Amino acid sequence: MVVKAINAAANQGGILQRESVVDDAARETLPEGTQPGSTMRREQNSERRRGLAELTHAINKLAKPRPISNQVIELPAFCGNVNEWRLTKNSYEATTLTYEYKPHENLARLRVAVQGKVRTTIYHLLVANSKPEDIMAALEGKFG
Repeated sequence: MVVKAINAAANQGGILQRESVVDDAARETLPEGTQPGSTMRREQNSERRRGLAELTHAINKLAKPRPISNQVIELPAFCGNVNEWRLTKNSYEATTLTYEYKPHENLARLRVAVQGKVRTTIYHLLVANSKPEDIMAALEGKFG
């Protein structure tokens, strides 16, 4: 409103118009880099938004409760029957995802589930505190 009035008066007097008196006044009073529309200010806002997004993600992750079962859900016994491999694998993946089992918990479940000749074949992996993913990959290679 004020800018329009100034521009109208300037037109009558033949004076060049000022497009944004408010912005010019702000530029004169604000320190360098914090002026509206400056690159530094945009970068600061971008960094602030990124930081807030990371903080939000961390809070949501901590606030999400881990589903707690009364006991560790055992996997179906696997003795080497190719037809039973899919059941064992699907049970392993589903329960790991649902109950967010830690690697040591999954290792304990695999030690119980793998039986018979298969156990003999991968015994070295079961007793060496291998990663559960390595054991599952070895089983997948043989039976998948």
